[in-house]
Amino acid sequence: MTIACLVIDDHYLFRRGLIETLLSLPGAAVVGEANSVERALAVPDEPDLVLLDLSLEEGGLMKEAAVRSLLKRWPRTHILILTASESKDDLIQMLAAGASGYVTKHAKPSELAEALETVAGGKVFVTPRLASYLLEDDGSRPKDQWSLSGREREILKLVAEGERDREISERLFISLKTVQSHLSRIRDKTGVRRRADLTRLAVGRGLLGPVGRVDRSRDGSSVRDEWGSECDDRSVGRR
Repeated sequence: MTIACLVIDDHYLFRRGLIETLLSLPGAAVVGEANSVERALAVPDEPDLVLLDLSLEEGGLMKEAAVRSLLKRWPRTHILILTASESKDDLIQMLAAGASGYVTKHAKPSELAEALETVAGGKVFVTPRLASYLLEDDGSRPKDQWSLSGREREILKLVAEGERDREISERLFISLKTVQSHLSRIRDKTGVRRRADLTRLAVGRGLLGPVGRVDRSRDGSSVRDEWGSECDDRSVGRR
């Protein structure tokens, strides 16, 4: 499978070096480059994956707005953040905005290749040196308060993938009111209110991404997951 990549970075030398690295990786192709999100949005071909610098100095679209604008232009495109920032807030905010991956500029080509393959495959990738941010948990909360139903986990997973309430409604063929009712119960059960924090919770609890996965039995029967409730292949890990 060839992964068509669009590179957005306002530092020319780094951008050119990144493109050369991408072209050296098996299965990666570069279909465009830009020094701002605004110029990237004018690229005619839809990329499979956008590599986006978090701290662009040119143009007006930054961080969450940049991610959302790219996804509005290309809803099926995956966004991989490539940045020097190791900020926990930046990581959580980008995942909540809809980015599918977060890699620091310390990454080696092998890590970048893994990130491309993971993100293009519909999963979330977080550079290992920052993965611990997503695994932090509130140990003071009793475990029985983390129990979510299969539908609630499914909705939480979509929230973590950057879907808005109406998009979740359309994806799952349920009413907007039903989605909001589920979200209200999720917030009551977990004590987590903000979408960015729900994203961290979902990734840390294994609903998506390589930093944690829900284990399933080989025959597809239901097993006990980290939420303390039963799950099966129909309710967990589906995109």
